[in-house]
Amino acid sequence: MAWNIMIENSIFAKFMTSRYLQNGYLKRVQDTSYVIKRGLKVLWDWTGRYVRWLVGNGNNINFWTDYWLGSYSAVEYLDLRPSETRNLKEKVYHYIRSGNWEFPQVKCSRMQNLIDQALDIPITKGMEDKPIWTLTTTRKFSVASTYKGMQVNIQKPSWVVDVWNKALMPRNSFLDEGGI
Repeated sequence: MAWNIMIENSIFAKFMTSRYLQNGYLKRVQDTSYVIKRGLKVLWDWTGRYVRWLVGNGNNINFWTDYWLGSYSAVEYLDLRPSETRNLKEKVYHYIRSGNWEFPQVKCSRMQNLIDQALDIPITKGMEDKPIWTLTTTRKFSVASTYKGMQVNIQKPSWVVDVWNKALMPRNSFLDEGGI
């Protein structure tokens, strides 16, 4: 669902975006949709880590919050707090002129490093921005790849090995090492 909201231009995606998102972050919603928002937050954060953008015209990519620089957003790279980013709404196209990157002069060395990284990213002239899903070799989203990606990130608690050890008799597996 988070992929559809991030990528699609459907009525559903527009509704969910306007209802729950503000500048790439989840809004504070004070109603019965708390469960929806909580579930969406988990999926939004997780999905965002695996979506990358190929830069075309820059119209669809939020300069600050989307993962177009690589494995992080500009907000993450600059270590900005969400309260500092509420008014950062620029799209990548704001920094593209005649198919080339054009950035203002900056004094902050961290921001200059970010700009230097952006200058190394090719712009596909005359094309729309293209989202890619990094969990598949085809770069296309699939539920199966999402499931596998989530399984990789799940850490088993240390006690699982002891409780579900094949060498232990079932009646002893939940007791201490010596059994009864």
